[in-house]
Amino acid sequence: MTIESFIIYGTDFGIEIDESAFEIDVSNPEKPRLSIGILGNSARFDKLSEDEDSKWFFALSAPHFYLNDFPATATGKASRFKATASLDDIGEYDLAIYMMEHNDIDDVKIEVRENHSLHITGRVDLFGETCEFAIHWRKS
Repeated sequence: MTIESFIIYGTDFGIEIDESAFEIDVSNPEKPRLSIGILGNSARFDKLSEDEDSKWFFALSAPHFYLNDFPATATGKASRFKATASLDDIGEYDLAIYMMEHNDIDDVKIEVRENHSLHITGRVDLFGETCEFAIHWRKS
């Protein structure tokens, strides 16, 4: 597992490091809040979408995962947090994968570890097809 990957349907789009971020608001330690914005790597996306036989040929831009001001849980270890999100959360929170449109995500599991790494897994509905996705990133 590489530490900079944004995988959808088995394709690794990489991560646009300078345009991606995540933070945990612990101003209320009893109710930490998680905000994440991860953008797939533009250069890698361009190569994938240039191939007319690629499943991503139709796409106009790299995928973008976002989740804003979402409740998290401290796990008891310093600087370690977890969160889970489902389709039920979409009406109440701002979360999706954007790829030509805002695509619903489900069964999302998020873990922020003390080494500033982010690990996300889940499912996304891309144009009527449900597929697995995973994001792994360690902030430098």
